[in-house]
Amino acid sequence: MTPREAAEQLLRDLRADLTQVHELRDLLEQQYQCALRHDAGALQTLGERIVACVEVMEGRRERRVALAQRLAGPQARMEAVFPRLGQGWGRTGQSWWLRLEALVRDCKAANQRNCALLAEQHTLMQGLLQPQGDLYAPA
Repeated sequence: MTPREAAEQLLRDLRADLTQVHELRDLLEQQYQCALRHDAGALQTLGERIVACVEVMEGRRERRVALAQRLAGPQARMEAVFPRLGQGWGRTGQSWWLRLEALVRDCKAANQRNCALLAEQHTLMQGLLQPQGDLYAPA
């Protein structure tokens, strides 16, 4: 793969991730709403869709790391790649990268929120199903 082909692939992957990260964010919001409604069936389906989405994005992330190393050296970070792409591609890539980073942080926050809600619901249900002490003892 030539450096030009590597740069083109890198930009295609960034653009694809920018599209897919919005899908992931929507799925996480749906998951939250289903958790609030205690819709276990929908949660199962959404969980599978979220995992599939993340796996595809992870594959592109791994390729992005390899492409960055090809373009800027073995220890290169994305920030080191963009100046090597020239004015147009470099500016576009850096802009997409910064947007992707922000959206991924948003997805991580949404995932943490969802996990906290589900953990709280689980704890409450465990307390109701397996009461400790004399919760139901006569007064």
